[in-house]
Amino acid sequence: PYSKEDDSAKGCTKVEYRGQLYKKDTSFAINQKKLVFPYCDSINQKAVIKIYPYPKAKITISPDTLVREGQMIDIQASGGYSYRWAHTNSTSSLLEYKITETIVFTVTVTGDNQCESTVSQIVNLIPIIEVPKVFSPNNDGNNDILTIFTEGNLTILGTKIFNRWGQVVFESNDPNPKWDGIFKGDNQPQGSYVIQIEYIHNGKKAIYTGATTLIR
Repeated sequence: PYSKEDDSAKGCTKVEYRGQLYKKDTSFAINQKKLVFPYCDSINQKAVIKIYPYPKAKITISPDTLVREGQMIDIQASGGYSYRWAHTNSTSSLLEYKITETIVFTVTVTGDNQCESTVSQIVNLIPIIEVPKVFSPNNDGNNDILTIFTEGNLTILGTKIFNRWGQVVFESNDPNPKWDGIFKGDNQPQGSYVIQIEYIHNGKKAIYTGATTLIR
């Protein structure tokens, strides 16, 4: 009999060797027969099974994963030896990105032993609904119309405006609602009005409630 180099097998989290599945580091002796005419010799070998873990890939977003449209953010990948971003093909661990829409960042992280992990992180736009605190529908050409401003990935489904007695004085399904301060042909009096807006943000329905003051 004689010795030969170790027979080794490597894999990420598991490896199949000679029909057997291994999930942890293992070493053992194996004996094989080698026919060398006219003899039949034994080969003493040592089998070495080496299992490497997948890298602990992570994405960190700064300052937050919920931002305003046009805001710059830092996207930091960690946990590995090299990085590959899906949407930019960048290989840097750190990206700077200007957010213009809801987006999913995906990075493939490679460890020292070539095992790979892929991780994703979504960044959403803040749904912004702004209603003027005051408007003055007196036909002077200045702030005569109550206009609702929105920003982000949202869709307005319906708007209602209530007077101080809870009566609906304006109702619209227009995605860009505007009110001129008139209800049933009459100018509405000065005072506070409650505004209720139903909208969809990222596929989910929500209701915004605010207030404005009408001044004559």
